Amino acid sequence: MRSETSELPLPEIVDHVLNHSGMVQHYLNESGAKKREAQERLENLNELINAATLFVHENEDDSLTAFLAHASLEAGEHQAGDQDDALH
Repeated sequence: MRSETSELPLPEIVDHVLNHSGMVQHYLNESGAKKREAQERLENLNELINAATLFVHENEDDSLTAFLAHASLEAGEHQAGDQDDALH
């Protein structure tokens, strides 16, 4: 996948990986009780692409590595509760 995406902008890299990894198709194939959860997962994956698009517009380093580091830090900020000891 690295060679296939080396010239693509970040949002297209994320989209390519999601589609070619089988994740999107997996959720599209869900049915029955899991269909609603699958739809939510697909919406989350679309939000990931949207976040990558926003990241590209707001940062000089728009590499996949920089995006993943940023996403990791953002996720960590939201994990600690108000009463937990944490740096803010």
